Amino acid sequence: MLENISEIWLQDNYITGEIPQNVGAMKNLENLKISGHRGLVGTLPPSLFELSNLEFLYLNGNSLIGSVSENIGQLTKLM
Repeated sequence: MLENISEIWLQDNYITGEIPQNVGAMKNLENLKISGHRGLVGTLPPSLFELSNLEFLYLNGNSLIGSVSENIGQLTKLM
């Protein structure tokens, strides 16, 4: 079922925890916006960089830590 999702827009919903490790299972995901969640913590899961159809990635206003993996270069459709 996750492979059919093409957009996720979650803004200012008070989400807490981490971005799930299985985010890479959403193979058709084109737009991912998760912003304004101070309770969203941790690092970007490695599977995020397997989303080859991803065109839009917006992760501001969260409490994520760490650096962006060099694997972001695999996301060739990002604008």
